[in-house]
Order: sequence, then structure tokens, then C-alpha cells
Amino acid sequence: MLAETNETKQKVIFNTVLSSVDSQRNIFCLDSGATSHMCFNEHLFTEINPIDDTYVTLAVDKTVKAIAKGTVTFDVLFGNQTKGITLQNVLYIPELKNNLISISKVTANNFTVKVQRNHASVINSINETVLIAKREKVLYYVTAMVESVSIVKEIEQWHQKFSHLNEKDLKKLQAQNMVYGMNLKPNDTLTDCKVCICDGVCTINVDAPRAPGRSTKIFTGKPGRPRKQYNINEKIEEAQIALEDDAPSLKEALNGLNPEEWLEAMQTEYNALLKNQSWRLVKQPKDKNIIGSKWVLRTKYNADGSIALRKARLVAKGFAQIPDVDYQETFAPVARPGSIRTVMAYCAENNLEIFQLDFIMAYVK
Repeated sequence: MLAETNETKQKVIFNTVLSSVDSQRNIFCLDSGATSHMCFNEHLFTEINPIDDTYVTLAVDKTVKAIAKGTVTFDVLFGNQTKGITLQNVLYIPELKNNLISISKVTANNFTVKVQRNHASVINSINETVLIAKREKVLYYVTAMVESVSIVKEIEQWHQKFSHLNEKDLKKLQAQNMVYGMNLKPNDTLTDCKVCICDGVCTINVDAPRAPGRSTKIFTGKPGRPRKQYNINEKIEEAQIALEDDAPSLKEALNGLNPEEWLEAMQTEYNALLKNQSWRLVKQPKDKNIIGSKWVLRTKYNADGSIALRKARLVAKGFAQIPDVDYQETFAPVARPGSIRTVMAYCAENNLEIFQLDFIMAYVK
């Protein structure tokens, strides 16, 4: 259902007496006296734009201001099916108590409104019923489905992204162009946030003194006598957490499902060490600490999660070094992930190309 677009700056008057029905955000009333569609629930708008100098005069001679105009879209239950309803040029009036569908605007767009004893029907030009409003007391109401109006305002999304920052500072960030992509509307306001409300409750913890040596107890907190107590040491059981490890020990690798793959990886590492003359045999110096070695095994994966290859590295046990004795010597220098990320960030900042190579002797810690 479409509304006319020639209303810019005017006074809009409707004479319907508002019922005593409590304010409900997703309920629309078919109104024969309203000259425009009106809505006070901003969440129902799929498109909204600020306007100036548009006022609405209520039947009780109260004047309220419409601060925006836009398109409202919602679904209604029609038998066992749902139908989409679109209202254009809807006035956004936060002070309004009821959402209103203007019958005059509906009929102006080639629709017919048929009012009966228990309901009112909106019929299109091909005689199809597109909307049914049920009668409650003397008015006819349409209820929008809640699932179709769960649209989150952009200001609420930024509120959550910035760890529940308040509305004033959010708008200050936009005014000073401190956040890229923030496009808050002048009339955006934050609704009640459950996280902010719950976290704002002040609490205090008081430790009750207990005699030394007494076991820790847990109170059930249930009323009644006698109050049963449980020993926490009797109720907490040890649990073993088993994780799939892509870095098995040497024993686990050789006794596992794919020992031949690990043996091939270890042989490749050993051949590379021989080719690069990584060591030479010497006699053990007197009173010198011997640095041991160990196999470090890793599984590399493809982007789809499949196994790419098995890698084996023979490294020295640097933790066995003694300060002031052999602390200055370095074994198996490694490239840490932090260093790699730093290089990649520098290349991205300066628009440089990155070439990836697979060094057989490389070892990433």
C-alpha cells in the first residue's frame, strides 16, 4: 500500500479518539480520520529520512512533531500464511501512542476498505484481500509479526562494538570523523540494553570468616529445615580432557597410524643436516654441559583441512644451557609468528609483494 509523496511542510490532523489500549509497538490501527500513515516504533522502518516542520494535531488538541518519514515493512498472519505489507511515506512520531494506517491513503492508491462487524478487510484492484484487521471494542487492529521487525539500529550495533559505549560519545566519534564507516542518523537513540543494566548493578563480596582446618562447604540455598550441606571435595571429580594433537611425540608418531610418513620426514631432515654439515664430532670437553636434542614433529594442513605433509625437525634443547657458561651459544634459531606477522604488516602497509617459499630446513616456533 502506497502513500502520496506531496506532503512536505504541513499540519496533519486526525480526529480518531485514541483508545485505552496500552501502547503496543507492533500493532497498527486502521484509522478513518488520519491523513497519513503514522508510526512511533522506529524499528519497523526499513528506510527513514529526517524531515522538518511537520506537526500532528491530536483529537485532544495536543500537537506532536513528526521528525522523520520513511517506509515501513512488516509481515502479517493471513490464515496459515504470512503476507508482506509495505507502507510508504509513513510519519515517524515518537510521542504517538498508537501506530496508524490511514484509510484515506489506502483508498487513494486503488485499494478498497470493507468494514464489517468483527473485522475490516483491505482489498486490492483485482479483488484480492491483502489485509484483515480484527475489531477490538470500537477500533480495528493489525498486528505485525515480531520476527519481521527485529531490525537492529546501526547505533545499537556500534554500541555493542565499542563495548557498550554511551550514546553521547558514539555521536561524538562520528562528529569528529574518528570511526570509518559510522553513519548514525540525527534521531538515532539507544534503547534499553540488558547488558548495560545488569552490569550497572553494584555488588559487594564479603568473605565470611571460617575456622582454620574446616573443609569448604556448598549451601544449596533452598529454604526449609534442615539445610543440607555438601562437601565440595566430594562433588568435584577429576576430568581428563583429550585433544587431537598435531604435534605428537616421537613414540606416539612411530606407534601411530602413519609411522612410515613420520620416518620419511625424519629421514629428509637427517639427509639435509648431513648435506649442510650441521655438526662435527668432537671429544666432550671436561666439565662442560652437554646440550641434548629432540625431534619436533608437526603436521601441516591445506586450506580445506586435509593433510599437506609431515615435517620433522631435529633441534637442540636450548633450555639446558647454563647462564655464564654456554648461554651465549645459540642452537636452532627460529622465526617466531610475531616476526612473520610484522613483516607481512609492513608489506601490506607499503604495497609490497610477498613471495612464499617452503624451506625444508626452516623451523617455526
